[in-house]
Amino acid sequence: MELTSSNENKTSFSAPLHAFRGFAILFIVAVHSWAVPIFINSNSKTDTGIKWVNTLNEVLFHDSTLFFTLISGVLFSVVLQSRGWIDFYKSKLLNVISPYLVITLAYSAFVWDFDSITFSQLTLTEYVKLAIENALLGKGLFHLWYLPILALLFLFTPVLIFIKNRSNLSWLFWLIVIAPLFFSRAWPDFSWMTVVYFMGAYSLGIYVGANYQKTNIFINRYFGCFVVLTFFTSIALIVLFNLEDFSLGWISPKESIFYVQKLCIAALVLVLFERSISVVPRWLNLLADYAFPIYFIHGVFLYLSIFILRSIGGTDFNAMQIMLAGLLNLVIILILSTLIIADFKRLLGKRSRMLIGA
Repeated sequence: MELTSSNENKTSFSAPLHAFRGFAILFIVAVHSWAVPIFINSNSKTDTGIKWVNTLNEVLFHDSTLFFTLISGVLFSVVLQSRGWIDFYKSKLLNVISPYLVITLAYSAFVWDFDSITFSQLTLTEYVKLAIENALLGKGLFHLWYLPILALLFLFTPVLIFIKNRSNLSWLFWLIVIAPLFFSRAWPDFSWMTVVYFMGAYSLGIYVGANYQKTNIFINRYFGCFVVLTFFTSIALIVLFNLEDFSLGWISPKESIFYVQKLCIAALVLVLFERSISVVPRWLNLLADYAFPIYFIHGVFLYLSIFILRSIGGTDFNAMQIMLAGLLNLVIILILSTLIIADFKRLLGKRSRMLIGA
C-alpha cells in the first residue's frame, strides 16, 4: 500500500483503501435498490423467481455495512491514530456526527409512509423530543440505525486500542473480533448486541490497518482459502434463506455466517484493489468521496422509487423486471445523490462537511 498526498484533503491517501470505501457504499445502496421492487411486489411471497431474486440480493449485499465498519477501523490505524485523540474526535464530530444530526433534524420534520411523505403536525416540543429520540436511536429514517452504532464505536476506540496494545490482553481483543459469531445484530430497534456485532469488524479493521503489509501478504498467501470460504458461506446462506427462519437463543446463524462471508469478501476485494489500483477510477473515486452523504440521503430516493414503481405497475413485476428495476434504481440513486451533494458543496462551501458530510 502506497500512501500519497491527496490534493483535495491534504491527508495521507491510499488509492486501494479509498476505492474500497466507494465499493462499500455501492454495495450498501445496492441492497436497498433491489429491496424496493421486491418489497412492493404483491407476488413476492409466492413467486419462485422473485424469491430467488430476494435471496440473491440478500446473500450478495446484506450486511455490507460491515465493509463501512471495517474500513473505518483500517483508516483509523493508517491515517487518524497518528494525529492524536483530539483531532480524531474533532474529525468525527465535524464530518460524521454533525451531518448525521442535521439530517436527522430534517427527516424528523416529516412523516415517512410508503404511500406518502408529509410534513409532521407535531408541536415544537413534540418535534424536539422526537428528533432527540431519533438521533439517539437512529430512527430518523430506516437506514440511519447505523450511525448511533458507529458513534459508540468511535467512543470505544481508545479502549480497543488499549486492549490491542497490551500483549496480556490479546486474547480479549480477538474475543471481540470473533464475538459477532455469537452476538447477532438486531434491526430495526437499537440493541447492544448490534454494537458488539459491528465492534468485531471495527476492531479487526484497526488490527489490519496497524499491520497492513503483513495482512496483505497473509491474504495473498491464502487467497484460494478466502475464495473457498466466500463460496461455501454464500451457499450456506442460500440454503438458510430457503428454510424457515430459526435462531439458537439470541444467535442468528444467518448473521454469524454473513459476518464471515463479508469479511472474506472484504479481504479479497482489498487485495485485488492493492494489485490493480494505483489511481482510483473517477466514478469510484466520486462514490468514495461522497460515501457518507450518499448514505445519509439515499433513503429519500428509495421512498420516491416506491411511489414511482407503484404508479407504473411495479407491484406486478416478474423476477426479470424486478432485477432490471433494482439495477435502474441503483444507477439513478447514485447519480442523483452525487449531483445533489456536489450542488450542496458548491452552495455551502466549507460548511458543507458539517451539514451533509462532504
